[in-house]
Amino acid sequence: LMLWCRKNNPECKMVLDTSGAALRAGIKARPYMIKPNKHELEELFGCHLKQVEDYAEAVRKLLADGIELVLVSLGSAGLIFGYQGSVFQVEPLGVPEVKSTVGCGDALVGAVVYQLAAGADVMTAVKYGVAAATSNLTTQSPGCIEHDQVEEFYPEVRIQPID
Repeated sequence: LMLWCRKNNPECKMVLDTSGAALRAGIKARPYMIKPNKHELEELFGCHLKQVEDYAEAVRKLLADGIELVLVSLGSAGLIFGYQGSVFQVEPLGVPEVKSTVGCGDALVGAVVYQLAAGADVMTAVKYGVAAATSNLTTQSPGCIEHDQVEEFYPEVRIQPID
């Protein structure tokens, strides 16, 4: 499907958020953005990734393969992402009580895509994505994100480059 989209609309920016064989096959079409979690990335590379540097190296390989934006959700350890040849780390934000982790990756992807479609730069979009995923943690119902809470979390999101 992604190859068909690329052929018929070369400007289409595709997003891939899947796992296993679908992820392996999908990255061959060089989508604009992928969002594996740490387990999906380990499965993709066939090895256990232990340290931040291991994840950063995997992200660099995906960037070199032509994927423009790679977001790797690490759950309670935050996010590592790559863009334009550089790799960054985002520390997780603290919340008083985690009610559910279900849907946090979807909230991340949705907010990033929304911001990019609205014309935001990648750094801004990623910060909003992390803020939305953090907001999702505080609700019992996946995807029930409060806009005001996202705006409160947004300035707290810190992005640090990984050498």
